[in-house]
Amino acid sequence: MGKQKIFYVLFFGMIIVNLLFYTKLPDQIPVHWNLNGQIDDYASKLFIFFPAVFLLLMKIGFAILKYIDPKGSNYERFKHTLEVIQLAVYLFIFCLWVITWVACFDPDLINISFMMSLLCGAVFTIMGNLMPKFKTNYFIGIKTPWTLSNETVWMKTHRMAGKLWFFGGILMIIITMFLKSSHMIMDLFMITICILAIAPCIYSYVLYRKITQNV
Repeated sequence: MGKQKIFYVLFFGMIIVNLLFYTKLPDQIPVHWNLNGQIDDYASKLFIFFPAVFLLLMKIGFAILKYIDPKGSNYERFKHTLEVIQLAVYLFIFCLWVITWVACFDPDLINISFMMSLLCGAVFTIMGNLMPKFKTNYFIGIKTPWTLSNETVWMKTHRMAGKLWFFGGILMIIITMFLKSSHMIMDLFMITICILAIAPCIYSYVLYRKITQNV
């Protein structure tokens, strides 16, 4: 219940702030930054409501997953873990909303490359810590043909990916703190994303082949 209350605090807090200070926003607000951390696209100030709408959609999406997933019965087996994931997603969206508000009035105050790298590093660390607790499903985790077809492959892949994502996230945070170039931070971000996404997929394939060949 505590985690559910946090959602409502974030959602209604965003809506209330948006309504109270909407008239103070410029007509065009920043919505995209390039690899150098510079704003390169703007949208109508109505866009300030998008993060709250997206937050609500994520809430609805998480609520219906177990009803549309063929392996929906497994969701009860990692219910607490799923709640922590939801909370992390909600806080991530909230942080993006705060960044947008700050950028509306002082674009130079926030280094977007720095902030995104830190936020993503934190998300990877949290997800890595939770991954070994994931049970087989079609929406959350390393969903390759090999993990979904073999319970052992799923379990071992998520143990491996959990360690990789956890330490990868910490490494991203540490290195980001010492880098001054926005371009270097984004290069680090993209390289890390590729490694964390590709390595578990390759591992699951190799593991699946090894297990099936020994049967």
